Amino acid sequence: MTYTCLISSFPGDIKQTIEFARINKFSAISVNSINYGFRDRELLKLPLKNDHVPFSRSDLILEANDWSRRVIMMLSDPYGIDFKDGKVRQAKEALLCQELDHANFLQGSGYVMIRLNYGNKLANLARILAAKVKCLALINLKLSNEEDTWSWWNQLRTCANFSGKFKVVLEITSGAVNEEALKKWLGEPIEGLEIPTSLFIRNKNNYPVLPKNIQQVLGRFLEKRNINFFVSAPFDENLHFYSEYLESVKVKLSKYQDNVFKSVADALQIPLQPLYDNLDTYTYDVFEKDPIKYMKYQEAITAALKDMEGDSEKIIMVLGAGRGPLVRAVLNGACKSQKTVKILVIEKNACAINTLYGHMSETWLSETDKNPVIEVINKDMRDYNPPVKADMIVSELLGSFGDNELSPECLDCATRLLKDTGISIPYRSTSYVNPMMSTKLLEAVRNLPARGNQPEPFSYTKKAQTMYVVFLNNVYHIDSPKALFKFEHPNRENPVNNNRFGEVSFKAKTDCVLTGFAGYFDADLYKDIKISTHPLEHTAGMSSWFPVFIPLIQPQFVKEGEDISGSFWRNVGSHAVWYEWMTTSPQHSLMHNTEGHCSKIYSV
Repeated sequence: MTYTCLISSFPGDIKQTIEFARINKFSAISVNSINYGFRDRELLKLPLKNDHVPFSRSDLILEANDWSRRVIMMLSDPYGIDFKDGKVRQAKEALLCQELDHANFLQGSGYVMIRLNYGNKLANLARILAAKVKCLALINLKLSNEEDTWSWWNQLRTCANFSGKFKVVLEITSGAVNEEALKKWLGEPIEGLEIPTSLFIRNKNNYPVLPKNIQQVLGRFLEKRNINFFVSAPFDENLHFYSEYLESVKVKLSKYQDNVFKSVADALQIPLQPLYDNLDTYTYDVFEKDPIKYMKYQEAITAALKDMEGDSEKIIMVLGAGRGPLVRAVLNGACKSQKTVKILVIEKNACAINTLYGHMSETWLSETDKNPVIEVINKDMRDYNPPVKADMIVSELLGSFGDNELSPECLDCATRLLKDTGISIPYRSTSYVNPMMSTKLLEAVRNLPARGNQPEPFSYTKKAQTMYVVFLNNVYHIDSPKALFKFEHPNRENPVNNNRFGEVSFKAKTDCVLTGFAGYFDADLYKDIKISTHPLEHTAGMSSWFPVFIPLIQPQFVKEGEDISGSFWRNVGSHAVWYEWMTTSPQHSLMHNTEGHCSKIYSV
């Protein structure tokens, strides 16, 4: 649930300030954690532990829950905490630690916020925040072309080893924002946007509104996530105009709420192993709710049947039929092309076979006047020996990376089922990768539970050598995808070799952090009819496949204009297939998933 926070100067009565904020439709306030006199006194005159004096409000002025739900504590300026001068550094350390201890005492699981107005020497600040903050530290930075505040943020979170406790509150400014810099911030963990009331202008009805250019910036963030607003304002009895306006902006500009996949955005999923495991009805149901994919298949089947010469009965095999959506596409294609067909429906999952028999008796034969011959066969396509060969084989064995669910191995075995002049739909698949930055996915990999009895110190290294299926959202794409592996069907090579090696290079458009690669695919179904998850060529409306995330164990800082080079291997063993990968630029990484010791796709 989102919130709107009023950033207030040190109030005399915090309870009244909370009530004032509530009346003006703000759900929380951000206030300084201690009074100004205490800081000067301790820093310049007294050791911290001498003659303790009250330094903030009593916790009893609010209910305990209100400290966490209604108040975000603003920490004092940390400047000096990384000074070489020992006295200054130690005094600033002591002040910050006391503020953090006090915030933890008041809030338990609440938020603290700290404004970062400088960007050099942040290691000590990062160390203390990472150690002391219980829940979240909101790092308040300006979104500006004048200062490279992203590099400040990157230095801080890198020193804290990309701690998940750190999130960003970006202050929007009136100046123009570099497009690449904005894209980069969209890939960062943004908790909210600070909007000073000084940015507002008056419309013709004398109400405060934001200029168009700032609305466009807000819209870019609202496309990607639910955004909290922080309003910095002097005392004004009419602050509700600002909060009401920002709520209307959320409704008007937010496309994230309309995204049907928002509930799984950036959630890691282990890729399916359909040859090793039988899919359940829930998984089939998800796949079948993608009408665009089956429309494309139907288009390809229809075109291929029309191109087939003669009026004789055409034998079509549906390989890995699941619950039968491709059979419907074949029936429709036969009707549109006015061809007579015999359909052999081949599926190894005995539970899905029950559904197929139900379709055959209740649905398929009643949907066509020609009553085609349909035969359901409970066999693994790799073991099936048909009495006659097929004019066409149709399958949807592709994974999120194209070949990662072993479609090449399955279709290579199925080549013997096809006539020499037969057609395979699809007939080609190509995988693609591009470098990306996402601290959210890095954190997600770290937070995955350890597998089996693996000791915790070694668990992250293993988890970071596994590919994941992810609906990518909170990411920055460093460069556009490039082709990696290609497979064609039918493959009549002898012997068949599905091992692959690919090396791809990219260039960074701005300073960033490489946390891994994203993977996609496209498949040519028939002639120029294709389906694609490539972000620049994505089949409109198709939702069956999310991209894959290929992590790196250690994130790598990349400078603007620097090359990023990655090497990828696809290895085929007797019982499994696995991928290995590494970077050779900007740094040589470890070889990931050597010999498939962390993740494999099993063929038996």
